[in-house]
Amino acid sequence: MAFKYILWVSALALFVMHPALADRSTKTSEIYKEDFACARKLQKGLKENDKASVAKLIDYPIIREKPLRPIKSEDDFIQSWGDFFDESTISALVDKEPEVVGWRGVMLGNG
Repeated sequence: MAFKYILWVSALALFVMHPALADRSTKTSEIYKEDFACARKLQKGLKENDKASVAKLIDYPIIREKPLRPIKSEDDFIQSWGDFFDESTISALVDKEPEVVGWRGVMLGNG
C-alpha cells in the first residue's frame, strides 16, 4: 500500500505544479485556480472510476525505478491502474478538499 501511495504522489506531482508558483506576489487563489480545477477533475474521475479521464491528467512518461517499467502513455497508465490506485487510496482522495502546500502546489489528503 505504501509503495502504491508513493507512486501516486509521484504521478500527482507531475501535473499539479504550475509555472506561476514562482511569482509569490500573485494572489494565492489565482495562482492555484488551475491546480484546484485539476485536483477536482482527478477526484471526479476517481469517483466515477473513469480511468481514461484520470489518465488524461498525467504528463507522460512516468519514470519508475527498475524493475518497474516506465508508463509511456495513457494506455500504459490504464493498464497499470492497480499500481497507483486501490479502493483505500481512492477513498482517501475523493472526499478531501485540495489544500495549498506553499510553493509546491496543491495536495489532496496528506499529499
